[in-house]
Amino acid sequence: MEMDVQTILNETLEATQVGINICDSDDRFIYCNPACAKLFNLPVERILGRSWFDVMRHAYAEKSILAIDTDDIEAWLDKARHNRQFDGYRTFELDTRDGRWFLCSEYRHPSGSLVFQATENTRQKRLELQLIETKRQLEELVSHDDLTGLFNRRYFLEELNRTLTQTDPQFSDSSLLMIDLDYFKSINDNYGHASGDWVLQEFSHMLPELLRPYDQAARIGGEEFAVFLPGTQSVEGQRIAERIRKAVAEHNWPDIDDDFQLTLSIGGITCRPGVVAPDELLARADKALYQAKSSGRNRVVWEGTDISEA
Repeated sequence: MEMDVQTILNETLEATQVGINICDSDDRFIYCNPACAKLFNLPVERILGRSWFDVMRHAYAEKSILAIDTDDIEAWLDKARHNRQFDGYRTFELDTRDGRWFLCSEYRHPSGSLVFQATENTRQKRLELQLIETKRQLEELVSHDDLTGLFNRRYFLEELNRTLTQTDPQFSDSSLLMIDLDYFKSINDNYGHASGDWVLQEFSHMLPELLRPYDQAARIGGEEFAVFLPGTQSVEGQRIAERIRKAVAEHNWPDIDDDFQLTLSIGGITCRPGVVAPDELLARADKALYQAKSSGRNRVVWEGTDISEA
């Protein structure tokens, strides 16, 4: 039995898994196929003639398959209204509550009607998200220390160099700290390497809480750490260093031993951005650290100043 082209097209639109709807120039549905109606959790007959915005309100209130991620549906609709006021063609993605993804397109017909199409691309989207996550994990491995989660030495030096070279030398000074966990070898000897690793991790969790959001901390190697304090002159840098030293000295370590105490030796330096190379800064801060250790430990020594004892 022969069928005319229009009948074939109509039956194809009804049977396809591609969601299709058409709204007139007043944003009222004049067509919606079953695949698209499923996204709204409404039968086709309850969609036709209704405003697109009313259908979206229903989908949001009934928590339909379509995921509308907002706490303010009216604000979301205002943004959608703005996005729908265009001429031509646009594409975007949407996801559903059951974990599917759709690649969507909208075409503004010369009559003013808006033709919408949604094609499922869940597999491709999941592959894309997996690639993004894999890339993030690889970047994490390259830039971060496995044990502590802080920046590693190589990445810290790269960031330090980038920060210093991009900063105007006329700007205010910055500071650099070198931190050493006192007598760390005795922790491994007396309590085991697992306890030593736990102390390193615990200190690394404490350190960011004692710094500002824009400060940069890294594990340089073993029990040695570095902190870059951008835009920080010596008085403020010493205050931050002393805050770190004091917080660790007063910290309880019941998982190691009730009587266990950890102290830090800290060497600090203030530098003018763009003047000194990162390696030289580390060497000078490390020299101040050596002075702190050789002078009794558990103290802050700042280059060019007297020793600050505990």
